[in-house]
Amino acid sequence: MRATFSIDEQTEAALRRASESLGTSKSAVVRQAVIEFETRCDRLTEGERREKLAVIERLRAEPESRTSEEVARELAEIRRARRSGWREDS
Repeated sequence: MRATFSIDEQTEAALRRASESLGTSKSAVVRQAVIEFETRCDRLTEGERREKLAVIERLRAEPESRTSEEVARELAEIRRARRSGWREDS
């Protein structure tokens, strides 16, 4: 399949260098680049990653709202409920 794209001079120079370095056609470089890019499309960008880490750090800095004993009790209740099929008559 043929397609036409417009790229700037800097990108064309990078494409040419990659093609020469790999000893392959510019089309082959573009095909490989698109395949590699597609595998990373659903990953977080660096900015998104930093934003999520900042939220986690803010949450970690907040005082705990429950004691570890309260958390342990709640987890035990959840485990009991799972074992009983979420029925309250166990």
